[in-house]
Amino acid sequence: ETYNIDNDLDVQVGDHIRLLGYQLSSPGMAAGGTLTVTLFWQSDGRVVGDNHVFVHLIDDQGGLRAQHDGVPAQSERPTWTWLDGEVLRDEHPVTIDVDLPPGLYHLSAGMYDFQAALRLPIVSLEGEILAESRVPLGSVLVTRH
Repeated sequence: ETYNIDNDLDVQVGDHIRLLGYQLSSPGMAAGGTLTVTLFWQSDGRVVGDNHVFVHLIDDQGGLRAQHDGVPAQSERPTWTWLDGEVLRDEHPVTIDVDLPPGLYHLSAGMYDFQAALRLPIVSLEGEILAESRVPLGSVLVTRH
């Protein structure tokens, strides 16, 4: 299956996974709404760990304002079931608090080893190690409820 990915990325997540890109259900969202973040992953089929995905909405001060964590593909495809070369579509609904002040917020995503509770390191195409083991996914405008 091939996917049209709106926003291309190509970052290495841990040793055996790449994040190929992402889509957002919309560029903005009213407070109280839910933004769907769709991630596209690919592995080399050698993932043994149980890695969970996180999607975070962060304010300018670095504060976490909304999030969705979980096993990929609505818990149906744990990372240890991924096949070599398979591209996996992984949707994450991020519900935005009705009281969140309007403004521009930053989305990011990553993975963590569920057993060890440690984030997987992320390396860009240029070989740069990304801060806080998170991939920036652009900004979202939150408007009044």
